[in-house]
Amino acid sequence: MITPPTTSPEVASDSTSPPRHGQLAPLAWSLLAAVPFLLFPLIHFERWASEATGFTTYDLPYYVANARAILDRGHAGLYPNPFDPDPAAPVIYVHWLMNVLATLIGPLGLSPGHALLLIQAIGAIASARVMYALVAWLLPASRWRTPLYLLTMWSGGVLVLGRLVANLFTGLAWNTNLLAFDPGQGLWCLNFGRNLILPTEAIYHALMLALWLSILKGQWTRAAFFLLAITTTHPFTGAQALAIVGAYGGVQAFASLTSPPPPTRRRATREGEAPAEPHTPPASASTPGLPPLSFIITYFFIAAAFVAYYFVFLPRFPQHREIQHTWTLGWTLSGPTILVAYAPVALLAWLAIRDNSAWRRHVRFLLIAAGVSFLLANHQWFITPRQPIHFTRGYIWTPLFLIGLPTLASLFDRLFNTAPTPLPSGERAGVRGDRSNTPPKAIGFLAIALLFALALSDNAAFLLINATSPTPPGFNLTADEQAVFHDLNTKHLTGVLLTDDDRLGYLAAAMTSARPWLGHKYNTPKFDDRQTRLAAFKSTTAAGDLLEEVDLALTADPRVTRRLHDNDWQKLSTQGDLQLWQKPQHNPTP
Repeated sequence: MITPPTTSPEVASDSTSPPRHGQLAPLAWSLLAAVPFLLFPLIHFERWASEATGFTTYDLPYYVANARAILDRGHAGLYPNPFDPDPAAPVIYVHWLMNVLATLIGPLGLSPGHALLLIQAIGAIASARVMYALVAWLLPASRWRTPLYLLTMWSGGVLVLGRLVANLFTGLAWNTNLLAFDPGQGLWCLNFGRNLILPTEAIYHALMLALWLSILKGQWTRAAFFLLAITTTHPFTGAQALAIVGAYGGVQAFASLTSPPPPTRRRATREGEAPAEPHTPPASASTPGLPPLSFIITYFFIAAAFVAYYFVFLPRFPQHREIQHTWTLGWTLSGPTILVAYAPVALLAWLAIRDNSAWRRHVRFLLIAAGVSFLLANHQWFITPRQPIHFTRGYIWTPLFLIGLPTLASLFDRLFNTAPTPLPSGERAGVRGDRSNTPPKAIGFLAIALLFALALSDNAAFLLINATSPTPPGFNLTADEQAVFHDLNTKHLTGVLLTDDDRLGYLAAAMTSARPWLGHKYNTPKFDDRQTRLAAFKSTTAAGDLLEEVDLALTADPRVTRRLHDNDWQKLSTQGDLQLWQKPQHNPTP
């Protein structure tokens, strides 16, 4: 715990401020804050042991497959859909993070699992460090900066508690499906910190937080850079960033027309810089006004390019339109989930802003970010749903929690009978009352411990359940499966690969240069139709035309091996029950 400084509250700065310790203390706290979420891939590697792939969730092989498509079938950094087996699939997709991943697994020779782990570690630590800077910027004089920062990183809603109560009221065992209220068994990551279990999301969140911090500081050149970086990574995250920044610019423009501008203050140049005089708002509290014309022009260029690429260029290709149709899915948040995920942080935010107009102005951007993200995550209310839950990812929870930090700081002050933490307005937020009745410090420590236990319950339960589940997280590959993929690579086999297990087809796109006939559920053209055709192929005696569409086959099904033998296919290798076959006179498609 950081000892309260002896200077007046209005100019206090805790011991982590850069003038006193440089960047060492913030970096140390950031490393500590990121560690729990780096346990998730370690659980995967420890539980699967030699069978671990590093693919801890369903979509991770998809990203590696994109990177391999850059190496095998792409040009100029662009790549085709790796799950389109057609050798003429258009090379139309581009995302800079996929090129970074391609560099790691190609020229640098890292295994896909290790490449993802490296990206995750970098993204998680970067996200944690930027979050530290954001908390410090919002409350530069708070003696509670470190515990508030750790709460921001590790807290969630009360989803597990809500499920536990529901279990008790319905007569179920108390620990029945504790992640039932957490969409995707927690993998949609409704709070901030949990997103750091995913390599790509860790990078996206570092960039998004850097964008937010740049705008709060009025650093518009940096903001433009981070906005460009986000919009060229992922369509959902890019659209969300553009919507938030566009809405904020519109609100600021309206406010500049309807109210006088706030007094101009000197902007802090260093994280944690104290104000020049006591009893004045911190320099960091100055609210940025209307973005400058240069940023507005840059924003419109970025937005126009984003719209042109995703809504004009890509839909010109029938292959993309077909895949895009499969993405129109009604994945939404339920009412109970919204309540238990966001009500606690919404209450904290409301207590912080209800009587403090200066704080409302100071966090206006965060209020808009929370509101825009909530509407995007529930866009099924207005338009055809396209996976609305994709817009959660902590982007509703995080700004609300940050807005509510003064409420928690005021609670800590009261519990420990310390002077109130100053806010940009010179007021306190949240908890009020006569300080003469402050509880003893032992009670304060107990209350803080209970608060941490409740706040951390969602993430702690998520990690514990995954660490003890009978089925470890992610994909594994047995020794035989690894050996057959090794055969594909050492023999430099390309072409279209048929497997009687779509799991192996999916992983083959990430681990080999073959093109799976049946792979990712939402990116394989006509996936459901292909599954039906494969089932019919295995259960009937006629070969049909399926074998005409493929060049390689990987199977453990005796019915399929007989079919391949009868059609004069060549058996290349056998690994346990798995057999790898090649079409006669096969010429690999480059």
